[in-house]
Amino acid sequence: MDVETGRRAADFLAAAGPWVARDPVRHNVVATVSAGAALIDAELQWAVARENGTVVGAAVCTPPRAALLTTMPAPAAATIAEEFAMAAFGPTGASGGPDEVEAFGDSWTAVTGEKVTARTPLGIYRADSVQAPADVPGAVRPAAESDVSLLTGWVSEFLAELHHSERHPDPQALLRSRMEGNRLRLWEADGRPVAMASTSPPVDGVSRVSLVYTPPAERGHGYAAAVTAAVTQQELDAGARACMLYTERANATANRVYQRIGYVDLGDHIEVRFA
Repeated sequence: MDVETGRRAADFLAAAGPWVARDPVRHNVVATVSAGAALIDAELQWAVARENGTVVGAAVCTPPRAALLTTMPAPAAATIAEEFAMAAFGPTGASGGPDEVEAFGDSWTAVTGEKVTARTPLGIYRADSVQAPADVPGAVRPAAESDVSLLTGWVSEFLAELHHSERHPDPQALLRSRMEGNRLRLWEADGRPVAMASTSPPVDGVSRVSLVYTPPAERGHGYAAAVTAAVTQQELDAGARACMLYTERANATANRVYQRIGYVDLGDHIEVRFA
């Protein structure tokens, strides 16, 4: 197993970009993060594993966050963990398929002594078409500057409810980054916002839906399904081949909602934290 490492995102894309693009749904976050880092020439720890000269796996990490793993054989994940352990900065956790993350985590523990302290099972979903719920009152609209105060609170509440290993240090910065390009949408009913969802620009033809949130007082009316269907349809209409999203396996309601509007469960994903 040969592993190449580096810090420039452009070099990562040159080494593994075409291989990452082979699975644009499961590799969406890796592709999005590396493309974004290349755009601004940001520091990015990366590794590409090869067998007999052929790429079989890759990982990226932006400090101080988790290592993002593509699909790969377990030995490749273990070797990449060893390489990351020798880097000037290390990941706070790992995110990827269960087998890859388990192999990465075991190797990380063996080298560093750090253990997995939190584990969040996720599901990964894809939609090539979507069926909007017909019985939900209201309509979708872009988030506006006048919504910032309300939505900053929503983003904070959304992050507080997550069990993922990652957190964003600045909810308003996250909010404004999603508002750029009208990529944060609200579902409005009775003249007031009742739910939100955002999308990422398509990478390799796939857009990721995230930040889906309905305040507790507005739940049970189908607003999350409606806003998710609306932003998904907008991405498909704009030219995306597909949309994808993650759900927490423990959230049975969310998993049902996404399947009801046309998302297909592709399997398991997992996030772990090291300490």
